[in-house]
Amino acid sequence: MNKKEIKYFDEIIKEKSKFGTSIKKADVFLIKTILKYKKLLDSISEKVDDLYWEYDRMSSSGTETLDKLAKSLGKKGEK
Repeated sequence: MNKKEIKYFDEIIKEKSKFGTSIKKADVFLIKTILKYKKLLDSISEKVDDLYWEYDRMSSSGTETLDKLAKSLGKKGEK
């Protein structure tokens, strides 16, 4: 985990401590899994952005697929 993720994780632990609940192994696993997939989605999102540099050279089905992928990631599509 990077520093930002560790800080986020520590804040969750503090929040749970305020309410007298303890962090269970399942909670730790869930948090780590969420952070892992967030990192993966961020990486995919960057790659989608990079693909737009080749947008004019893509086939119509390629641009359509890229736009659908961008939309599924919450982006606007063609740039």
